[in-house]
Amino acid sequence: MSRNQQDPPRLVESPYGALEEKAAQHVRENLTPLSFSPAQIREVERRLERAKENRTRMLSLLLPAGAAFAVAVAAFGVVGLWRLSAANHAQAALANRASVQSPTDPMAKASAEANTQRLDDGSIDSSTENDPVSIVTPDARVTIAKRSTAKTSVRSMHTEVAVYSGSGKITFVALNRTLDIGAGQKADQSGVSPIAQSHSEVTKVGSRTRPESTLGAESRFLQRALKKLREESDARGALRELAMYRAQFPAGELAVEADRISVDALLKADRKHDALVILDRLPLTDGIQNVAMTVLRGELRAEARRYGDARSDFSWANPKVSGSLAERALFGHAQASAKLGDEVTARADLSQYLTRFPEGRFASAAKSAISNGH
Repeated sequence: MSRNQQDPPRLVESPYGALEEKAAQHVRENLTPLSFSPAQIREVERRLERAKENRTRMLSLLLPAGAAFAVAVAAFGVVGLWRLSAANHAQAALANRASVQSPTDPMAKASAEANTQRLDDGSIDSSTENDPVSIVTPDARVTIAKRSTAKTSVRSMHTEVAVYSGSGKITFVALNRTLDIGAGQKADQSGVSPIAQSHSEVTKVGSRTRPESTLGAESRFLQRALKKLREESDARGALRELAMYRAQFPAGELAVEADRISVDALLKADRKHDALVILDRLPLTDGIQNVAMTVLRGELRAEARRYGDARSDFSWANPKVSGSLAERALFGHAQASAKLGDEVTARADLSQYLTRFPEGRFASAAKSAISNGH
């Protein structure tokens, strides 16, 4: 189509005119309004009434069923809540029974504790170190404190505890009574009393018997301790015998010897600190056994960083020892001097050590210390 020809008018652009008139004329000629007869109108009304009645009947049936369903749901909810509440109460009761200990029944609590033993008859020897021990018996609960030695016995449902060192405690359930037991004491339902001296042991002489002497009774304890330590390698058993010895003979004639055996047992039990406590109070003199104890004390004092005390021990022992003890004393003196800042003395000691013991136990360490400037 050329630009000079004119496009036909469109409805959205042209005003109401010939095209709209033509369309209106077409509608009037081809469409006729709908018309209903009276019978058709009544049929429509009748069907509307029937639909209304059906809807009302349906509602009348659904409402009771819905109400019954709602009641059932509510009932189930109530029962569920009741059961949940009952379960919670039961769980709370069980928790309370598990966590609350009745004062008349210590057995449940004792069974849950660590280091707890049960004793119904007979006896138990206890030698504790870093942790206490609990023992439950038919009529009592016993606690042996840490670093204590004791014996718990049960005869005819009655409990007795003897504490030889440290301390303990016994609670009699039926009596609701707790007794504290110190070293050298025993306790039963009648109360606390001292452990009897060991004069009841007897030795036979011909057909007669006589009480064993105090010295003989002391010796028997130490012999048992030495047997456990040297033949049975039972350091704890030896310490238990020695604790019983001290409880019965606090000022015994063999107390110093008992201390020496205790040092050996404590070292085997890897309790160096306790061994040093005993060595610090021992009266050490010129005897060879005392010299060896002095060298040992110097080594333990050096480990405890008591270098001045250690060097004094090594200085005292050096002229009195030979062999392995001399090696230990000389090398210990060198180390203590170095720790105290006395480099001249330390180097002299190390040189002397290598001269006397070129293949000795500490030769390699001595060479290394000298090469590092000591």
